[in-house]
Amino acid sequence: MDMYRFRRNLLGAAFLSALSIPCAFAFTPTVEITEPSGIHYVAGFPANVNVTLSLSVFNTSNNNCITNGIKSITVNAQRGDDPATTIHTSSSDPINNSTQLCPAPYGFNWSVAAPGSYTLLVTVKHGNDTGVDTETVEFLMLTVEYPAPPAVANAYINSVPLYKSASGKKRGCIISKIAEKHAKLAGEQGGYGAKGGPYDEPAIRQDVDLYYAGAGC
Repeated sequence: MDMYRFRRNLLGAAFLSALSIPCAFAFTPTVEITEPSGIHYVAGFPANVNVTLSLSVFNTSNNNCITNGIKSITVNAQRGDDPATTIHTSSSDPINNSTQLCPAPYGFNWSVAAPGSYTLLVTVKHGNDTGVDTETVEFLMLTVEYPAPPAVANAYINSVPLYKSASGKKRGCIISKIAEKHAKLAGEQGGYGAKGGPYDEPAIRQDVDLYYAGAGC
């Protein structure tokens, strides 16, 4: 056999051998962040937030659901230009439903440390195949308005019949004294609290009692 024929036969054998190798199917997970999304208003920080994912994996050869085969889920969060941090990871068969679900729900709690815009990145692995999803979420603190100390004093005066029956001049003097003290000592020891509140209402009521009794009014 000449060298040309030998090489041709060798290539043919290699080609047939390649055809006999079973095709590898890709089982790429599909992941969607369903919550949180958009803008969220919270009462304070750290804020406890529920993160919910929707996960699916299908066998492309028969379209069977194989979500239970997911091996790991990793979620990173990045606030603005800060470095990204891992807020959740599960690397031991995180989906284990008695009946395979496509999509399958998955959730965890996230403690959001500070207000701002966060980008969430979810990475889900099934074998060597990876599915990802991203979501941008903004967390803002609820604006709570507290009645100013003069308003608190006026409400207290109205709640006490004896004080309410006092002359307008005396009422005005008491409220002016409360306002003056708040302006002078806002946020300092002996004051009613920082501007914007919350305020020390018992201290305000105590001063109203003193001023009504004749301390300066």
